Amino acid sequence: MANKKVKHIIAKNTGTSATETLDVYDADALHIDNIRNNLSTSEPGYVLDARQGRELQKALSNSILNYGGVEDGVTNNTAAFNTCMAVHGSVYLPNITGSGYVLDQITLTNGQSVIGNSTKIIFNGSNSHLFLITGSYISIKGLRIEHPNRGSTFSISGTSQSFIKISDILTTNSSNFITDANSSGLHTLIYLDHCTARLQRGVGFLFKNVLAFLFLSYCTVDNVGISPDIATWRCFDIYNNHGMHISHCEAEGGYIDGSSPTNGGFVFENCEATWIDNSFADTLDGSGFYFTNCQYLHMMNSGTSYCGGYGIFYNGDYSEMSNIYVGTQITNNHIGLCLYGGTHHSISNVTFNTSTCVTAHDNASAIISGGTIITGTLNVAAPVYYRDILSNNTLLTNIT
Repeated sequence: MANKKVKHIIAKNTGTSATETLDVYDADALHIDNIRNNLSTSEPGYVLDARQGRELQKALSNSILNYGGVEDGVTNNTAAFNTCMAVHGSVYLPNITGSGYVLDQITLTNGQSVIGNSTKIIFNGSNSHLFLITGSYISIKGLRIEHPNRGSTFSISGTSQSFIKISDILTTNSSNFITDANSSGLHTLIYLDHCTARLQRGVGFLFKNVLAFLFLSYCTVDNVGISPDIATWRCFDIYNNHGMHISHCEAEGGYIDGSSPTNGGFVFENCEATWIDNSFADTLDGSGFYFTNCQYLHMMNSGTSYCGGYGIFYNGDYSEMSNIYVGTQITNNHIGLCLYGGTHHSISNVTFNTSTCVTAHDNASAIISGGTIITGTLNVAAPVYYRDILSNNTLLTNIT
């Protein structure tokens, strides 16, 4: 974006007007607080009042307000959004009144961006998607999205897309936060950062076709106090991925009947090279972490609590887990850690708070070293070996 001069926006604390200029360079960082903190004036005491802040936000060339947008929570702004996007390739949705912008489905193509500053969006659709992503190099950030009639928030729909970044997003009452289930190709380099799905009614983060390099950081599905509307209810559901990093993510529930252990928090199928750190699954129907036909898992500083299925279920080869807390419901003989087949499993510094701490099936081979049993029995048989597990002040071991 070319440098744009915006005049008559600064006033002294005395209330007198001043004619100053402020250079605005980057349409991707147009937060009034940021601008206020970086005013280039030699005189102290300059501030932006509310009226001048509104004038600045409207003066930005890619503001939806310049194309007939109305932030009243009632007016449909889809036409204004599309016109602004056609001109600039980006749309800035300023948060001025807090009432929000009503939008129908928006289609995003190559190189487009959507920018807000904690801006409220009200999705007017029901069975469709708010943002239909059909291209690459797309950025969306700074939105608070409400779904009065359900529908999904983001849908990747196309072939071989890459470099999609979604950050600082809160959704409420959606069917999916994001899905690529409607696409026909394989995607790479998908980044989600500081994204929260609240009162999620279906699968929160659903990826079936991200071939490699999926990055999720500080992403949360918060379903406390509701029950899902579909039988397959999962917070994070990932298939066929080769190379992902999940960091500081949380799956929080509240609906428990234990009817399906494959439902729940983090579900992975046919995945390779998965790194998980500082992530947690709490109070979920089904399992906290559920891996099927996976290889090469590294999981650290993570855990589960009060889950209705398994704490962690792992079917596959080559897993390494360290500093893990495994908690489930104590009743109905829930299992903390279930290893189903595979070799080269190494678990260290694990804490169990469950009914049965560990079970192994189909010749699973593992070494569990170091840890504590708060509640539960360590009922495993070779070739699963353990040592230095503290239970009731007694060190348990079957390997030296």
